[in-house]
Amino acid sequence: MTVLLFLIYLNLLTEKPKINTRNPSENEIIEGMPLMLEFKVHGYPYPLITLRHNGEIILKGTKMDSMYIRQNASKMYNGDYTCTAENPLGNASLTIKVKIIGESFALIDRSLDQSIE
Repeated sequence: MTVLLFLIYLNLLTEKPKINTRNPSENEIIEGMPLMLEFKVHGYPYPLITLRHNGEIILKGTKMDSMYIRQNASKMYNGDYTCTAENPLGNASLTIKVKIIGESFALIDRSLDQSIE
């Protein structure tokens, strides 16, 4: 009976990785503005977290609440950002697409919005 309770207890403590974010799956950021991506990772044992930009690793570790910030977004930050979390029970991944739009494009777009009102 004690062994069974212990196994149930261990089963309750383990969790496959899960990733949540408040970011939309597709982001448009005005050039020069901050790029902020947030990933909240859950799982036990603590998962190994990897953040990739267009397939290249840019962050790797076990920190559960990961924030990726670039103060002055430029077109070099365009592309897919994929967060992957892995532990012995499984893995999870989440991709956010980022498009940096030029300042002049954003100004033209805003003036069109104002003229429609």
